[in-house]
Amino acid sequence: MACSQVTELVVLPSLGSAGGSAPGGDPDEAASTQLKLTNYERCSRRESVMTADQRRERGDLENEVLAALGTAGRPVTAGEVLELLERDLAYTTVMTTLTRLHDKGAVTRERVGRAYAYAAADSAAVTARRMRRVLEGGDDRTVVLARFLDELEPADVPLLQRLLAEAEQAQQDGGQ
Repeated sequence: MACSQVTELVVLPSLGSAGGSAPGGDPDEAASTQLKLTNYERCSRRESVMTADQRRERGDLENEVLAALGTAGRPVTAGEVLELLERDLAYTTVMTTLTRLHDKGAVTRERVGRAYAYAAADSAAVTARRMRRVLEGGDDRTVVLARFLDELEPADVPLLQRLLAEAEQAQQDGGQ
């Protein structure tokens, strides 16, 4: 448990009488206030507070959660992910991370009672969705696709041609 010393200045109302003056004293004294300096120790359940050097890099927790889901080998709840991480994290932190990963399409989820069980999404499907978003976000699809082809390894061109031919054949077969 991490504890720190706290000093607090407390403003207390004057102990004057209801008639407006302090007992046996000046009426102006009733309007005065008293200041009290209080020292105490504030403790937290957290072992320590993270410094800037100890902070996680952007995306580190998401990657750790994805790795935990991969090692689980089955859909797991947020509580189970928390146990798999073996770190001092809040349950809500894990829930938020899982929700964000689900929104990004990196994980799937299914209802299990009142909770969700999460599993890592198929990485090829995630990559395909990202590629499609990039394509849809471009100003000119032809230019984006042309640049994509320019960046392909020469060995990938015949593979892409074969996949395009198969997709075209499947469309023709499905349309008849």
